[in-house]
Amino acid sequence: MSNQSGFMTAFAVLVIAAAGIAIWNRSHTPSLPASAESLVEYSADADAPTQPNLRLIKFGATWCPPCRALDSELEQLNLTHSDMVSVIKVDVDEHPELAEEYNVNGIPRLLLVQGNQIIGDQIGYYTHDELTRWIRETAAANPVKSE
Repeated sequence: MSNQSGFMTAFAVLVIAAAGIAIWNRSHTPSLPASAESLVEYSADADAPTQPNLRLIKFGATWCPPCRALDSELEQLNLTHSDMVSVIKVDVDEHPELAEEYNVNGIPRLLLVQGNQIIGDQIGYYTHDELTRWIRETAAANPVKSE
């Protein structure tokens, strides 16, 4: 077998594998391992009369500087876009079982949840404007499905 045909075979295998992964990802939208409603108890706005369909769950810790910085951005987001998204904060030190259940391996971790489906997942610090853009783009790419 020549080097060129070996390369072509390896390339074809990689293309097929990538296509398979893409198809699998589209058909296997991650869902929450536990009811998203169980996390609402950690939200300051859990008793609000009208909850938006989107929830932004932030996993963090008090000792984490980027987590603390993100908290001020989330407070601003809550003030400006409470009609669009409900912000839920989970301290991984106080609730390690939730961190484990949601496979949190880096903080701050943001999960954007629509219904009971995770439609967005980010790790790191983001500004108010970056968060707003990410939420809008992610929600637009994942329209609510009627049942």
